[in-house]
Amino acid sequence: MNFRVSNMISGSVTDRLVLMNARRRERGSLVEARKVGLWFEADADARLSDLADAAGTTRSALAQWLIERVPVDHAGRPEGWEKDHPRDEELPINTG
Repeated sequence: MNFRVSNMISGSVTDRLVLMNARRRERGSLVEARKVGLWFEADADARLSDLADAAGTTRSALAQWLIERVPVDHAGRPEGWEKDHPRDEELPINTG
């Protein structure tokens, strides 16, 4: 986690005000909103915070924007997922 993010989390009132300055979504702008709980590794969590901060938005708004724009393959998986997450332990199913 970079110094800036760790200071904001631990921090001073000024640091917390910087976090509060992120451009929030307009009240009532979400359609069928759902609250989700996700666990991230510390580095991914810090990267999400850094990206949202750089974009001047919230982590939630950035995550939704990324999900809406991720390219998918023919099976509906994010492009590159199969290559980066091979299933070598699975046996092929004989359908013939």
